[in-house]
Order: sequence, then structure tokens, then C-alpha cells
Amino acid sequence: MFVRILFLLALFITGCSKPSITTVSQGEYKITYNLNNGLASIYRGDSLLFEHLHAEYEWNGTIVTGNSYAKREWHEQPVNNTHGNGTMYEIKHSGKGLPDMWQRFYLYPSRSYLLTEIEIYSDTAIASNYMAPAITYTDCKKSDKMLFIPFDNDKWVQFDVLPIGKNTSYEVTSLFSPDSREGKVIGSVEHDCWKSAIQTGEITDKGIRLECFGGISSSFTRDTLPHGKVSGKRIKSPKILLGIFPDWRKGMEEFAEANNRETPGRTWQTAIPFGWNSWGSIQQNIHLKNTTEVSDFFRDNIQTSALKDIPVYIGLDSYWDNFSDAELAQFVSHCKKNGQEAGIYWAPFVDWARNPERTVEGSDTPYSETYLYANGKPQDLDGAWAVDPTHPAIKKRMEVYINRFKKAGFKYIKIDFLTHGALEADKHADSSVTTGIQAYNAGMKYLTELLGEDFYITMAISPLFPSNYAHSRRIACDAFASIADTEYTLNGMSYGWWLGNCYAFNDPDHLVLQKDNETEGENRARITSGVITGIMMSGDDVSQTGTVQTKNRVKQFFANKAIISLARSKQSFYPVYGYLPSDKRRSERFFISTDKDSTYVAVFNFEENRQTFRFPVSDLDLPTGKIFSTQELWSGKNGYIKNDTLSVTLPDKDAALFKITR
Repeated sequence: MFVRILFLLALFITGCSKPSITTVSQGEYKITYNLNNGLASIYRGDSLLFEHLHAEYEWNGTIVTGNSYAKREWHEQPVNNTHGNGTMYEIKHSGKGLPDMWQRFYLYPSRSYLLTEIEIYSDTAIASNYMAPAITYTDCKKSDKMLFIPFDNDKWVQFDVLPIGKNTSYEVTSLFSPDSREGKVIGSVEHDCWKSAIQTGEITDKGIRLECFGGISSSFTRDTLPHGKVSGKRIKSPKILLGIFPDWRKGMEEFAEANNRETPGRTWQTAIPFGWNSWGSIQQNIHLKNTTEVSDFFRDNIQTSALKDIPVYIGLDSYWDNFSDAELAQFVSHCKKNGQEAGIYWAPFVDWARNPERTVEGSDTPYSETYLYANGKPQDLDGAWAVDPTHPAIKKRMEVYINRFKKAGFKYIKIDFLTHGALEADKHADSSVTTGIQAYNAGMKYLTELLGEDFYITMAISPLFPSNYAHSRRIACDAFASIADTEYTLNGMSYGWWLGNCYAFNDPDHLVLQKDNETEGENRARITSGVITGIMMSGDDVSQTGTVQTKNRVKQFFANKAIISLARSKQSFYPVYGYLPSDKRRSERFFISTDKDSTYVAVFNFEENRQTFRFPVSDLDLPTGKIFSTQELWSGKNGYIKNDTLSVTLPDKDAALFKITR
């Protein structure tokens, strides 16, 4: 009783103030928040994950942090949204003449992650081009690798896994341990206003500094201007996911699913797309005769076996304007008679002619009024000038082309050079649009509404996010036939396979077999890279002018029933390791997938000499102490796994694909 009186007396002396530390928990996560200084700590169970976490933003040329405010108030309320049932915890920061800042944390008992964001309020218009909901420190003693995710897939950019240190990754990253696989995942799940990044700094006694923010502009985003300012009486940051996972690979897949919960992507209910694309070999030489010959080749040689009874798409790529409108309609009709759908190509946000006096199709507007200018000059990327996706004339242009494609009867479209539409610019025609990603969203929304639900949409050169405008996206662009092309494609799969949880499919680009007399081993590797990635588009010249060897190779590799059956099953492959990249193009060599009864393992040899690889079954998520039967699907050869090790010997520049029966 005496102790209780002393305690009450102490409260009275300190003014009966509320405790400065607030602690809340939901599901796996717990947050402690210091209302005196605006710092949070995030735990999973009793393990501290992120400490000294605070928010900051740019306003009037200065950086405002949570600690800049005089007062903080705690609020909480239940939420029920696309992530599930949970609780939103809000901290209102106010005082010192600053815009009010609301810092929010979303916790869900059913989710293995939490979300955080900030929003600033003012009675008058405010603007900012930098908002960071999560600046924190995290222990990196166990997590000594960092995933580098590029902003887009242009200029043969590559994913990578880096040592912990000063790094920048775009939209998302994982800090993980190769030994335990445990990893933290940090990234943005909103992509309507901001280009987001995660930057790590020097390692200190508090751990490594980690900054997740909206407002990145760099050579990787292809920008020459700073990120545009978001303005209004209320400005919100991107919503950031924070989480730790026993297996960082599953964490990346969960991040992708969280993006899909936030903004659902396009779904595809029918069979996985197979077919042909003209850019693989014929390129600028396409015309009605050779493309209808390709259609006939697929009808007679491919659709009779492995691709029987599923839609096959025969696609015209760039230089389709060699055709008249009558010829386009004739091509489509020919494909339909052969049991196929016809595909087309377009780049909606570029002017290849770079002719400012030319009139925009469907309008009286000169192109000079539609460019995305930077410091008063048109922006040239990849040899084309970027146009403003929000400009009324560019919207008219979209209508002209999409109506043309629809009238001809096309059902598949590859859209390209989309990063141009996301460039930061001096201004946009729509004055409410002030950032590149806002403009990109406006343009893609208009374009996809014109296309409707009947088109299959695949994106070539494009930002990683947003992911809700297409069924698939190139995991890497302009890969052809060589083992180096396969290795480059698989770099994207090694660290970006999880994008298959955002899009309906990943796209491995056209699968070319014969360009520079590639070997059968290189062909096997290239087709295998397609099987484990997503959609399957051949790219060889199988018209009358194509060589006999090329046609025989396409028959051989696209008519293998066991291989194509696996591709048709939509198996989702992911890296066995993810931290042992090849020296040249930073690709994983080993990929795995599982279904109800089987485990599939793809093995690649990128080297110029014979290689032997050995896998403990535990690395393949298989139990030890058992004997498993195997079948190599290319050769049909049967075997066994004994002594808890899968041993694979491959010739130079080759691949194997195993089915392991559990």
C-alpha cells in the first residue's frame, strides 16, 4: 500500500502525464512508439527488426522530420480493406507552424507484413517531391546481402545481389542471409504518384541506415529532371511494406501479392499464350506473304502436337506498317482460318520521326506541342522523343491506332518503350499531373480502356510498376538465341521471378533458336528459360525463306510434348539459391518449382566447358534419407536421387529440366 501511494505521488508530481511510450501488437508484429520524439521500434515477437524508425518529407526546400513537431497524438481505428481486417494506428504531428503530418501504421493479424505511410495536411496548398514514411536502422549482422531491383528493363539493365553497404534499389529490396534464407523485405505497394526507392547507408553501431521514400530521380529512372512535386492541401506518400520472412524468396512473393491486393492486376483465365513474334528474326522485312507462311507453318507443324487445342498467337512487331489496312485484315483472317489469333505491336508514348512540325495522327496538333520537355528540350530516349501521355492529341492518336487494330481483328498487343511516358518533365498538358508516374498512369489507363478486355496485353520496355495494366511484362528485353541471351533473361528470373505474382505471367521475350548457328544445347537452354518464365513466343524465320535447319529446330524444340506440357501447366519457378550469380550476367543457374506430386528443377550451364553440379536434396526442399525417381524431360531419361544428392553433368552451353517424383 505504501509503495502504491509513492507511485501515485510520483504521477502527481509529474503532472499525471500519460506514458510517453505506446505499445501495440497485432499478429506477428509489435510496435513501440515514443510520443516524445516520434521514434518507433518494430518487433516480430521479441526480435527487434527496425529501430529509430521515423518519417520525413521535403517542404519549402527543407526536410521536416517527425521530431520537428511540438505535439503528437495517438489514434487508432479498425480497418477492413484489400489486405484484410486489421487496425490502423495514426499519430498526428502538429505545431511549430508546420503542415500537420499523420503517420500511419497498418497491422493485420492474417498478414506476415505491416504497412506504413504518411500524409501531410494544410489549409493552403503545399507541395513536396520527397516523402519518406520509413527511415530506420536495422541489424545487418545476419543479413549480409541486398537485392538490387532496377526501375525498368531498358538498356539491358540487370538485377543483382549486392553486399550490404551504400546501395539504392528501386521500389523494393530484400536484406537477407544466404545461410539461413531469413530476410527483411521493404518496398512500396502504391505506384500512382511516386517513383520509389530504398537506399542503404553506412553501417553504424545501430545497424545500417535504411531509407524508403517516394521521389527518386536518377539515370536508372531515365530522368534528367528532379522528381516532380506532388501538390495540394493533402499530400500522401507511397504506402510502404515492412516485414521479415523465414525465406526471403517467399517474402518477395508476398510483397508481389501485397501489390496485387492494393491494386489488382489483369487476370487471364484461358491457356498460357504460345505463338510467334516477328522481331525475333524477320524484323523489318515483314510483309503479308512471309507472315502468312509463318502462320501456315505453325498450323501444319506445331499445332498438330504439343500446342493442339489452345490459342496460338502470330504476332506482327515493329514495321507492321509495311502492311496496308486491307493487308492487316487479310493477315488476321488468315490466322483465324488456321485456328490462331493475330498479334500487333505499338509504342504509344514515343515519336520515332522526331519531327516537331508533323501533325499528330487524328488531330490538327503539331507534335511539337506534345513532347515531354526537360529544360525546354525534347527528351530523347532510345532514339525516340517522349510524348505527353496526358495530351489530348496523344489521346486522339491512341484512339486512331487502337481502333485500327480492333477493326482489323487483332487480339494480342505488345506495347513498348513505355518508360518514355513516365519521364519527369517541365510540365504536362493536364495541369493536375505533376509527376512522371502520374502521367504514366493516366496514359496507361486511357490506353487499356481503349483496348478493353478482349486484348491480351504484354509490355516490353516499361517500368516495373505499376503492374495492373498488362497481363505480362518482359522480364528482360531483346534477348535472342545465344547462351548469353539466355543468361541475361535468367538474370531477370533470378531476382524478379516474383513479378509473376503481380502480373498473370512473366514474359521471357521471343525464343529465337537460330541467329548465329547456335548449338542444340543453346537451343535447349533458351527454350528452358521460356518454360520456367512464362509465355512462349517463338521468333525464328519459319517462312518459305527460312532455312531447313531453322524449321527443323523449331519443330524439334516446340513440339516436345513433355516440355511444352510443363510450360502449359503455368508452373512458377524460383531460384534455388538466389545469391550465387554467374560472373558475366549475374544469373542464377538453378531454378525450382513444385506442384502437388512433383518437384521440377532446371539446371543451366552458361560456360564454354562441361560442368558438374551437385545439389543436396535439402536445398531442393526435399526430405533427406529417401530415394526419389527422376526424369530429365528433354531426353526422357529416367534415374534416381540417392545419398541425398542430385548430381547433374551438362555439356557446355546447355540445360536440363528434371521432374522429381515425391
